Amino acid sequence: MTYHQIPPSAEESFNVLELRGPHYHCTWHFHPEYQLGIVLKGAGHRIVGDSIAPLEAGDVSLLGPNLPHAWQFESATGPGQELHAIVVYFKEDSLGAGFFERPEAQRILRLLKHASVGLQVLGRTRREVTPLLESISAAKGFQRVIALLQILHRLAQSEEVVPICSPGFMPKGPDRDGERLRKVCELIQQRLAEPLHRDEIARHAHFSPAAFSRFFKKRTGKTFHDFVAELRVGRACRLLGEQELNVTEIAYACGFTNIGSFNRCFRRAKKAAPTEYRKKLLTLN
Repeated sequence: MTYHQIPPSAEESFNVLELRGPHYHCTWHFHPEYQLGIVLKGAGHRIVGDSIAPLEAGDVSLLGPNLPHAWQFESATGPGQELHAIVVYFKEDSLGAGFFERPEAQRILRLLKHASVGLQVLGRTRREVTPLLESISAAKGFQRVIALLQILHRLAQSEEVVPICSPGFMPKGPDRDGERLRKVCELIQQRLAEPLHRDEIARHAHFSPAAFSRFFKKRTGKTFHDFVAELRVGRACRLLGEQELNVTEIAYACGFTNIGSFNRCFRRAKKAAPTEYRKKLLTLN
């Protein structure tokens, strides 16, 4: 696991990074800053502490200091599919020592303490903070400070902010298993459209098949088969929204060997057939 140092800015109290491009590779790392971020475009999965989950456009999260994590995005395959994300890095004393200990900021301070296990923002709250996060990279001076405080204030009031890691998770410093998991997930992501066999991936990770199954289930809470199916359905959802491929083409592009298997897996995950899901997306756009 790698320690990342966020270079301080002479003009700003905290840092804002805007990511754009066809691909982005993030190592398993940690840093002393809080990390507040939004994925505006892109798909893949994220590893935070002992949690691994699909990552898609709209995702908003807040991570506490020194919480190990890695974001893994699919590489763009065409125009308009490039990654776009905004990440804010700040410390508890970025706005002055004891700033969040003042009476008016007590709810925000509690929010920051809860971020030690990572927080995901859902529902209406996510929709409300999205424009603030979109605007923060362009904001300058005190306007940027105001935007950050508005976001933290809204999150602190919400009941739609949920933990990412399991209860009681505590970072343990350098984590060799976390880096191994990151490499396994990266390999799965790269070969998602191909036939994937547990034993082959285990061999790449220098595990016996049985040991790999135990390792993977312990670290992700999912079997290898279920995890791969979840990623494939997530990719299918993105492709269904892009309107460029028909359902059969999408099934094969996501690694399914036949349309019947794709339909069953998709319906189990999304409670709708792929064609129904696509129609629903059309009504939203």
